Amino acid sequence: MQENKEILQNVNAQIVEDLKKMLQLQGHHLTGTLEDSLQGVINDIENGCELSASALEYIETLETGIPAEQINIAANLDAMTKYVQLRMRYQGRKAVQVAYLILKKQSQEGNPTDNSKQFSQTGERTHVVTNTFIANQDKYGEMIDVAVSSVLDSEFNLITSQTF
Repeated sequence: MQENKEILQNVNAQIVEDLKKMLQLQGHHLTGTLEDSLQGVINDIENGCELSASALEYIETLETGIPAEQINIAANLDAMTKYVQLRMRYQGRKAVQVAYLILKKQSQEGNPTDNSKQFSQTGERTHVVTNTFIANQDKYGEMIDVAVSSVLDSEFNLITSQTF
């Protein structure tokens, strides 16, 4: 069981690293708070263990986007103003005006807007988790296969050395 946890810890570390890379490629890096929130948890289950992950709830929004009809300008103006201040360096009234215009555009197109794709090196602004797993599934499978084969070889060698 401990070997399984070690295997999953290594795979988890790689998944977290790859998610951080995808967030940056898609232009979702501003303060690092989301990246810092990524954590893997290994849970014991019957006959083994499983890997689960957690992050700020915001990662769900990055996965699916927000439909235009769900954009609430009044409810999001403060948060968008802070974003504008950080991303675009506008302050005061100008930051509020730019934030309002962004939210107005989102209320027409949804979030992300077509214009926001300019911040992405991949052309994508959603499906961060899905795209990370699709792009790296062979690597994760190989990591697990190599580690499991090593454990099985060790067990086999232990058994065969005890039979002589």
